[in-house]
Amino acid sequence: VGKPVPSKDAGGALPSSATPSLTAENGRYRLSFDALGGRAAGIQSKTFGFELTDQSFGAVTESCWDRPQSLDFLAGKPFALHQEKNERGLVVSAVGNAQGGGINFLRVEKRYVASDDSTALGVNCRFVNIPEAMAQQSYGLMVSSALGVKGSPVTCFCPTENGIVRLKPGTGAAERWFHHPSRGWLAVVSDDGRGVALTLPAADTKNVRIRPAAVPRFEWRMVPVALDCDEGYDVALELVPFKGLKTVSGAGGGFVGELGDGVCRVVNSRAGKVVAEADGQKTELAFAKPGDIR
Repeated sequence: VGKPVPSKDAGGALPSSATPSLTAENGRYRLSFDALGGRAAGIQSKTFGFELTDQSFGAVTESCWDRPQSLDFLAGKPFALHQEKNERGLVVSAVGNAQGGGINFLRVEKRYVASDDSTALGVNCRFVNIPEAMAQQSYGLMVSSALGVKGSPVTCFCPTENGIVRLKPGTGAAERWFHHPSRGWLAVVSDDGRGVALTLPAADTKNVRIRPAAVPRFEWRMVPVALDCDEGYDVALELVPFKGLKTVSGAGGGFVGELGDGVCRVVNSRAGKVVAEADGQKTELAFAKPGDIR
């Protein structure tokens, strides 16, 4: 297994098309995509009224941390983009494979899912070792995203074995590494309570690197996976924007929560109920519509 290697300077932009290659929207999101890398160049939450990423870097680009030549390679290669609307909402797919970068036989298939009944944005990634490999291949997969509240400084929250670490990742700050995070989420919160949580599979996580920038850059590095010919590996991510929290104590299943000082606040990305406990008192919290806070 190779060792993690640094990627490009945090201040640099990824290659991009002159104009967005595809735009799509529903009642929850206005999304723009760049065919280069098939990444989300713009993620505008209509419910909460802010942009979640930075167009110069975008969200959800793939490479392999154990193959230095692959870093940012696919970000400069064209993906096939397609959008469709169904009874549940909006789906944008992006599929790409390119010769070079030490990942000739890796095909990336992504589906961005914006449901009409949820304020969360799902991202389903499938990594395929294509038949032309003719042999098993091991990949140290990595997904990179710029996530935050565009135009506002944020505080990052990362769960570790020693508790939740918070840091200010603005321009000029030091980068931070977190090895084997204790939970499958990361979050950022602005001073005015807006933010976004990223949920991911904790068991697949090797480490997370947070790179300083006006909109922080997150590198999620996975434990290497061995894939036979034509075998795929599926990973489900979810972006949950919110408003009204000062800190983040946990996230998952479409919820983002803040606990402390006898206060319990929960953002629910879907209509439903959650039972919360504060000062020993259990309270049933009912949500009339997605995004409500109680």
